Amino acid sequence: MSWTRFLKVSSGIGATVATFSVGRKDLYLLAESEGEEVARSGQIDPLSNMQLKHVQVYFRHGARTPIHIIPVLGEVTYDASLLRDLQHTLFDYKVSLVGKDNKSRPISRIQRSYESKPKLKGGAVLGSLTTTGQDQMFSLGQSLRRDYRSFLDRQFKPQQVYMQSTNIDRTIASLRCVLAGPISIPVSDDMEEILFPNGQNCPVVRKIVHAAMIHFDDISGIAEDREFIEEALDIQHSKGFRKLNFIHIRDDLIAREVHGYQIPPSVQPHMDIIEKNAIKIMYHAFSGQRDCERDTALRLTVGLPVTMNVDKMEDVINGKSKEQICLYSTHDSTLVALLCSLDIFDHQWPPFAADVRFELYQDNKGKYWVRVLYLGKEQKIRGCNKTLVPFEEFKKNMKPMTIKKEHYLEICNSNILEQIGKELLVHEKDEVEDEEDKEDSEKPAGM
Repeated sequence: MSWTRFLKVSSGIGATVATFSVGRKDLYLLAESEGEEVARSGQIDPLSNMQLKHVQVYFRHGARTPIHIIPVLGEVTYDASLLRDLQHTLFDYKVSLVGKDNKSRPISRIQRSYESKPKLKGGAVLGSLTTTGQDQMFSLGQSLRRDYRSFLDRQFKPQQVYMQSTNIDRTIASLRCVLAGPISIPVSDDMEEILFPNGQNCPVVRKIVHAAMIHFDDISGIAEDREFIEEALDIQHSKGFRKLNFIHIRDDLIAREVHGYQIPPSVQPHMDIIEKNAIKIMYHAFSGQRDCERDTALRLTVGLPVTMNVDKMEDVINGKSKEQICLYSTHDSTLVALLCSLDIFDHQWPPFAADVRFELYQDNKGKYWVRVLYLGKEQKIRGCNKTLVPFEEFKKNMKPMTIKKEHYLEICNSNILEQIGKELLVHEKDEVEDEEDKEDSEKPAGM
């Protein structure tokens, strides 16, 4: 397991932008690197008889300030200047509800929870995109332009580009940095959000997340490693400390490292243990703690975006949509659940600015094909032994992970987990949650 894999920090930018005329305005669609060759020919992939028809990109936001602070590690200074907007990413944009351009953005409960807590030492707000994160996302925009430059029309056409963000400040700002231009960013309200596993609108998802995030000691190997780390860091429950959650301590440490702060010497020898167990909790928070839960859990945590993904491809194939590229600004939790649904999760935490791409091609006989890439590498997805597969095969193999909205709501309001196995929720009998437990249960793990 590579700890440094998480630190996907972009190097110097020095960039210009490519303009697309829109009436009297210019839209800067995907930041363009300085000196990049503008004229490109051929396909973005050397597939001689293929034409790229449609792309969907799900990406994680850039580096952020921590969400969790571990008191025994001491607190580092996150100066408020880390949150300033970088000039090369700063363009006018508006945020509205999906499908309702004239309706302003509601403030999400998750965003409100960050802002309601005491600010970090130095004045920064928890969970905020930093200048480092902005550069990472601008770099991702450059990569997308470089890879799809010959595919996108020179003149921007709104019907060909779809974008959406979760309703969190850092993902909205991340999408702004990727696009680097005046845009309208659609978001969903709390009860309609599908771009992360949503325990707020689905009680069953909440139970799945709760079981992993609150009762993590039930996961094999966690309790022993937790007690070892607590002893190494002199965390004593008698002094009021809660059980150490590996996701929380990882969050604190990663934020330090990605922003150039030293990892405390007491923790350095134990980084791999922390990483291993944080990933284990994250995985179970979206796929359930037992094999009998797996398919149900994944359909609820990521089934709606998977269904949207397949439907959008079909609409392009059937001529119902002219969308060329769809951009979704999301979280690590989204990518983990998505990778699990594709059966390609490598049990390593998705780094900041990580992306999953779905590419739809048409060959010279009119047949459609799908290719999936994660972190730029071709993937053999669920049920497939090749990286380029016919669309119908892709659709068939992903069918167990898809779900329609009405069925989703039906399962969410059922007692399906109890039906699957009565022992699964025995620890929740007569359980009383405090505020921190409640927050951990309602938010996706990670974020």
